[in-house]
Amino acid sequence: MLRALARQLGRPSGVAGRVLVAPMLNRGNAKMHAAAVAALGVQDGDHVLDVGFGGGGALRRLLDDTPAAKVVGAEISSDMLAAARKRYAGEARVAIVEGAAESLPLADGAVQRALSTHTVYFWPDGGAGARELHRVLAPGGRLVLGAGEKASMEKRRIHQEGFTLYDPAELVDLLRDAGFRDARTVSAPGGVLAIGER
Repeated sequence: MLRALARQLGRPSGVAGRVLVAPMLNRGNAKMHAAAVAALGVQDGDHVLDVGFGGGGALRRLLDDTPAAKVVGAEISSDMLAAARKRYAGEARVAIVEGAAESLPLADGAVQRALSTHTVYFWPDGGAGARELHRVLAPGGRLVLGAGEKASMEKRRIHQEGFTLYDPAELVDLLRDAGFRDARTVSAPGGVLAIGER
């Protein structure tokens, strides 16, 4: 049961993913989404990437609360992709693409800002994901990764089912090793934000 739920958290699918998991993630992550979007510092005309958008809570905030010229949502769940494509059909500011953190279908330097909340645990290779995000960011760009606190997550059995947990220092090392400068973490509702400059 826990393993099945953990899989749904990493890749929402089917009726359970659409009807239960995606709305639950949007509600539970709303405060972190708000903090992460604010930390991005989106400027007028920026192209912004949200990796692993799931139920789309952060996508909606990027559209409503920032002056982004384009919001690109990347996701591996076919059900979440289909839902987002339907929701944003005809929305010129949105592009929905299939892609994982470590293999994004974007050109080098394609975006000025990149965001991913509560997904780093599910990346098969954290370093590869961070390097790929570095690649798609333009010089001067910013990455914000939102994650739960490792110490508290370790206490829950579900987080032992396929999650790779990071403490703040490990997140900073992940970004620095990928080439980000001024890598740091700040507290956020329900966890931390790891911020790196390209």
